[in-house]
This record gives sequence, C-alpha cells and structure tokens, in this order.
Amino acid sequence: MTTAARFARFNVVGAIGIGVQLLTVAALVHGLGIDPVLATAVWTALVFFVSVLIGSLLIILGLIVATIWFVAIQAVVIERLSVIAALRRSQELVKGNFWRVFIVMFVVILFSLVIVVLASVVASPLGTGAPAAALTSFLIALVVYPVNALAPACVYRI
Repeated sequence: MTTAARFARFNVVGAIGIGVQLLTVAALVHGLGIDPVLATAVWTALVFFVSVLIGSLLIILGLIVATIWFVAIQAVVIERLSVIAALRRSQELVKGNFWRVFIVMFVVILFSLVIVVLASVVASPLGTGAPAAALTSFLIALVVYPVNALAPACVYRI
C-alpha cells in the first residue's frame, strides 16, 4: 500500500472515529440532563464536523463551510443559541471578515500540521509501537488542542 493510500485510509478512519465520539458525547450529555449549553455545543460541533467532512469531498466547499461556521460553538456558549441559530449567527459574524477568519483558520491548520510532524519526529526513536503513539498523542494534545480551542474564541469578536 502506498504512503498516500495509508494516509487517506488513516484520515477516513480517524474522521469516522471523531464523528462517533461526538455523537456518543452528544447523546450522553443530552441523556444525562447535563447543562443544555454544553449539549447544544456538542450537537453544534457534530453538525459542523459532518458538514465540513462532507464538504471536504470538494476541498474548496469544505474550507468555505469551515470558515463560515468557524465561531458557531462560541455563539452557542456566549449567546445561548440553538444549533441552527448558532450556525446562522456564525455566518453573520464572519460576513465581511471571511478572508481574515479564513487566514486565522488556515494558520491554525498549518500550525497543527507542523506540530503533528514534529511530535512524530520526537517520538520516532521509540519506533512504531504503543509508547511512540502515546508520546505523539500527548505532544499533539499538549500543544495543538489549546490553540484549536483559542483561535475561534479570539476570532469571535473580530
């Protein structure tokens, strides 16, 4: 199997895994009667994820959808909106600032990719087993997740 085929298979399996995790969390949050804002934020994340995943089949469409809905979860949390209202509000907030938001999103994506590569290089002396995978995952979570969470929060009031 070529490297490109392995990478594509890994991304598809990872995307399906993320979708299942979001759906499970959404169901648990809703079923346990946890804070409705958290439940709405999880459902908004699921709608965002599925829409971007489908849009990613046509790369340009996926980037447009991701940019337009970049601050939807922040709209849920700050303005206490429903899923659909948050997606509309995100579109309103991004309108007139599309390219600024797109650049922020693009820089975050590039940053994340660089960190993934660096984490893989750091963990490579450990081989391809569980210790290397654990170290890679830890380094990625330590650096990438906070940036991915903060970027939309900072963009929310552009």
